[in-house]
Amino acid sequence: MKCLYLLTLLFLFTACNNNDSGNKKENKPNTDIFGNTLTNNKAHGYLLDSSDFFINQIIHQHLQHSLNIQEIEAYSFEIYEDYVNKDSIKDAVIAINLLPLAKKESQKPNNTRVSPQLGYMGPYNAFFYFDGKSNTLSTPITVFSSAVSPLKVSFENISAMNFKDIIIDFRIRNSSFKEIYFISKNFPKRVFQWKNYDGLGTSNTEAYCFEYVTNENSKAKNIRISEGVIEQISSQADLFTNDPELINTHKQVKEFFYLEPEGKYFTQKEN
Repeated sequence: MKCLYLLTLLFLFTACNNNDSGNKKENKPNTDIFGNTLTNNKAHGYLLDSSDFFINQIIHQHLQHSLNIQEIEAYSFEIYEDYVNKDSIKDAVIAINLLPLAKKESQKPNNTRVSPQLGYMGPYNAFFYFDGKSNTLSTPITVFSSAVSPLKVSFENISAMNFKDIIIDFRIRNSSFKEIYFISKNFPKRVFQWKNYDGLGTSNTEAYCFEYVTNENSKAKNIRISEGVIEQISSQADLFTNDPELINTHKQVKEFFYLEPEGKYFTQKEN
């Protein structure tokens, strides 16, 4: 995982060099449909093909702009690449974790909400969608969750077979949740949420496994949920960060289907 730290001196040095070039004309930066500065740079081309150092700069600047992160804040990020829309250019999801900021917030007087006892719950996990064709980053999607556990990002063919959809798994204390996002108008839209497991480390646990099943009446696959069993974990395991294996019992609980006019998944009501 790549850690980003203070880049102020670099930015000041670059700014001075640009000002000394003799070109006094001020160019207003282009912005995307969300009002963010475009990250494409002709000198570097496609962002994900750039150097790690340049990627760090772009993400750092974008994070500051969109999440109001101070220069002195430390954070970590992970880039997950795949083809997430209809074009043939690789896209990415960039997951951000702000645990150092959460720990700092927890030290403020009377701030009992953000505490290690609750896994530093709060808006300290987020992700951006990078569109490879336009070479731009979206605004952030904040996932209220435990900061001690970064987001898990994966991809699956759900809405189509020729590109993937985004799956985000996150933790809330000793429970885990799954969200599925489809790309709509060049932005991730949440279409589904369900629990992975709950009650980890207690005698009252529940767990679920997921299958994506072809639906002849819809382009998007159905989501079939079955009961799961949590494999035994060590008594010394950290219940806020341990990621246990789930065993699928294949005992079906629910099956969800996608309604395109509504833009999300539904299930039939039980009698």
